Amino acid sequence: MNKKRQKKIATARKLKRKLAKKQKGERGKTTRKFGKIDVPIVRHITDFKLETFKSYYARWPKTLRNIPKNVVEQWIYRHNDTFLEMWAQMKPEKWSFRRKSFSTEQCRTITHIPKEMEHYEYVGERYIKQVHERDFVANYMLEKGSFPQPIIIARGASSLIHPKGAEYNDHMTDNQLIEGHRRIGLLRAMFTNKLALKSKHKAWIMRFKT
Repeated sequence: MNKKRQKKIATARKLKRKLAKKQKGERGKTTRKFGKIDVPIVRHITDFKLETFKSYYARWPKTLRNIPKNVVEQWIYRHNDTFLEMWAQMKPEKWSFRRKSFSTEQCRTITHIPKEMEHYEYVGERYIKQVHERDFVANYMLEKGSFPQPIIIARGASSLIHPKGAEYNDHMTDNQLIEGHRRIGLLRAMFTNKLALKSKHKAWIMRFKT
């Protein structure tokens, strides 16, 4: 890792700690604030225990009710640190979502940063071949042939730079994978290995509308 990237990461972490410390409201309502929108931070009950989703969602602001509850739980709650660092500044109050079913072939055309997609396909191959490495999601997909929860795909995002590609000015695509990387990787690996897959798979289609 070069010095420029190390400095960038260190600065981001320092800012993150500073913001989190400054924005601890009364009654523990800790938030990361971007503009006028507060995205709640998941509370750490202990070093090894997080608050429940029920507790978290009780603090979910009305200004962000455009985001479906399932999306809040599966993306923002479960991957809270990553969401706050990468996505929360992209005006989530303007996002829109709709449910859709994708065919296996449509799922295979979903795009993402090439090296990351290769990595998650490799992880999918390991799930297939190494039983001891499987988690709940892998076991579910290998048994049921589809996702336990919808993946998230962004449409109309080609004008936006992907948060992970900011340093290299890498833009997203109009069929951009946002959440569900391991699921897509495993689905691709299952297809390659000719394992049983359902004909349709659940997805959320989102638009940033920034």
